[in-house]
Amino acid sequence: MSGNYQDWNETAPGGKAETRAAVAAGLNEAMQAVSLAQTEAHTFLTSYGPAVSAGHSDVNAPGRQGDPDPTLDAADSNG
Repeated sequence: MSGNYQDWNETAPGGKAETRAAVAAGLNEAMQAVSLAQTEAHTFLTSYGPAVSAGHSDVNAPGRQGDPDPTLDAADSNG
């Protein structure tokens, strides 16, 4: 079938209505996956957040920018 036929007859197989339905279904599936991931992340952080972050120093602490020594020097600068 030509593209013109599908453009003029939205309910034809492969027409605009079918395309819109497929896009809507894909978007719905993606949004459900995002929602589930957010819920799981919230549950994890609520349950284990303090225990996980307790043993880690701040990212901007001396020695955390890839520099192995604990002193704050030029290797630790962001610039």
